[in-house]
Amino acid sequence: MESWITDNHVVQKFVDWCVGKGTSLETCKQYGAYLAKPLDLNNKWSRLAWKAYFKFMNREDLWREIKTKRSGVDLYVPSDEEVKRALTEACSASEALCWVYKLLIYSGLRLSEVCKLLREQQEDRWIKADGFYKYPLSWRRGSKQVFYCYTLEKPPLISISDKWVSNWAAKNGVLNPKYIRKWFSTKMLQLGVSEEIVNFVQGRIPQSILAKHYLKFSVLADEAYKKYLEYYSS
Repeated sequence: MESWITDNHVVQKFVDWCVGKGTSLETCKQYGAYLAKPLDLNNKWSRLAWKAYFKFMNREDLWREIKTKRSGVDLYVPSDEEVKRALTEACSASEALCWVYKLLIYSGLRLSEVCKLLREQQEDRWIKADGFYKYPLSWRRGSKQVFYCYTLEKPPLISISDKWVSNWAAKNGVLNPKYIRKWFSTKMLQLGVSEEIVNFVQGRIPQSILAKHYLKFSVLADEAYKKYLEYYSS
């Protein structure tokens, strides 16, 4: 067997099989791209691509040889300088990426939520608060709800996908967007904001609790966000 796949017809058959198994077309195509390169056991995507390919080929013996690393708790939190550097690199690359990273830093939301907001926002729904803006979302994620996007600046309408941003960051060695969310929550806690309010701002409050305490959380979150902006602007 070759150490990588050179037959485009084989790769296309694999991609079709992969999609048929319920994986997204974008992910299957990414797997196909990794099959054009030798297996790299230190690269998560390479391991996943080759494991999927061996399953496609009914080569369980080779499939079992590739060990996938179990996900542990990721305790990494970037420094202020790393976050600033990521924003600088994003803004140097394009206006769209600049706004994505700005909103990640301003809001503490997930990358997928930031990109969805940029694509779907409506001008008349923005709320001007005391020194910042809020956008009502009311998006559900499992049993939890994201109620607002808090931001210092109001962004333009931008068509962009979270997967494209993640791929750009990975290819260019820019800080993974997921770590900005962790940086935001850590910073809020360091500023004395309660974990409950941080969870409200970042959309981690269960709907059952939110329904009972929305007004209290909303008022306290507005005050907490002012603290965050004071720190960020200093």
